[in-house]
Amino acid sequence: MEMEQLDRQVRTVVARLDAAIRTYFEVKGYSGEVKPHPPASEQDIRRYEHFLGLRLPNTYRSFLRQHDGYDWLAIFGHILPISELMPGGRAYERIVEWKRDNAKYGGGEVLDAVVIAELEEPNNYVYLDPNKVLTADEFVVVESTPEGSAENAGLIAYFEGNITHCETVMERMNIGQRPQ
Repeated sequence: MEMEQLDRQVRTVVARLDAAIRTYFEVKGYSGEVKPHPPASEQDIRRYEHFLGLRLPNTYRSFLRQHDGYDWLAIFGHILPISELMPGGRAYERIVEWKRDNAKYGGGEVLDAVVIAELEEPNNYVYLDPNKVLTADEFVVVESTPEGSAENAGLIAYFEGNITHCETVMERMNIGQRPQ
């Protein structure tokens, strides 16, 4: 897929998800502020890729070029900026500890995880799995909680799933509010 087309696709799905989450939060009475962060520079992305020792999938690169982090875009958590994921960053040590603990108890598949979001509850993360490649430039996206994990066919599918979740909750709430 051409980068310009991919950028448009990412921008569109993120805008739809942002709107869905804002409505969801409003209706549910949640106080979180859905907020995009400024874009990451190409230099920051390359530095992060060098640190990881791999090239990030094009959809995630496109997202980072548009938003280096996004508060509440993971519905009950935040897409983290690169600076928080690197050594010395706010989330770095917690992520390293989470990976170590998982490996210690048989969940070694997360050792290569490229964490992209931290959810509200401890040890709940969303990550790219470089060991599960969908195409030459797309990885499976995993939402991992202590209770289990759910796989998505890439970042756009993960965002689409969050949109569907918001819409489903809203539909159920509307059905429950209709007069009999």
